[in-house]
Amino acid sequence: MSPRDRLNADLCAVLTTLAELPDGSSPRTPIYLVLGTDMDRLNLVEDVLLRGGLATKTAEILTITPKGREMAAKIEAHVEKLKGGA
Repeated sequence: MSPRDRLNADLCAVLTTLAELPDGSSPRTPIYLVLGTDMDRLNLVEDVLLRGGLATKTAEILTITPKGREMAAKIEAHVEKLKGGA
């Protein structure tokens, strides 16, 4: 997998997971663990989400924004279409 494809997969996974959580928030630690305990990957994903306005970060908590929820919904719809569900 190319670095760009890996980043896109990481972004989709983190964003859609945040959207599924009741309050849309997660501590950084579980995300860090899912990203293979790779701090550079975590920092890159956070940077893209924050700069894109898709999430906010307070202390050690990432929270999805309304813009992030819209993107997560588009990702989920696209996945459903690929699976033949739409």
